[in-house]
Amino acid sequence: MLTFGVIYWRYGLMHNGEQIEVSIFTALYFSVTTLTTLGFGDFSPTPRLRHITSLQAIIGFVSLGVWIGLIGLSFSKAHNFSNLTDDEKK
Repeated sequence: MLTFGVIYWRYGLMHNGEQIEVSIFTALYFSVTTLTTLGFGDFSPTPRLRHITSLQAIIGFVSLGVWIGLIGLSFSKAHNFSNLTDDEKK
């Protein structure tokens, strides 16, 4: 998220159809909304950065799936472990 934010800060974003320079906080905001695939629409990538932004959205989508899978796995293991008898836990 930080790396992409720096890229957006360095190269600027589109706002109301015009390319503008943005603050690092605005760039990080855009990076968060892109990574979470939320995309409010107030800013958009420049034509030069569209592929980078798409890559970040895919990374965000995949990482969300991985995190949900890991959380589900940990809950599953905890549930299975709590159902074992004391002898089975050893």
